[in-house]
Amino acid sequence: MGIEISGLSQMPTATLTFRVFVSSTFEDLKAERDALQCHDFPRLRRLCEENNARLQTIELSWGVRDEAAVDQQTMEICLREIERC
Repeated sequence: MGIEISGLSQMPTATLTFRVFVSSTFEDLKAERDALQCHDFPRLRRLCEENNARLQTIELSWGVRDEAAVDQQTMEICLREIERC
């Protein structure tokens, strides 16, 4: 037995999320990381969206602040992100 209320949509369902962690030294493989960002990730993102999923890319060389690197927190940040994948 359910209650129907006109004008309200159903509750949204959980969206499947694919997390891709890219790992390399921050100075290495720049061309490869750029190719992923410019060509491959957009295609994967569209494919996910077409199938009601989402793509989340984690590339810590794009997001670790200089202050964190100076404080030697880079490894801890990377390990936490790997745990979340």
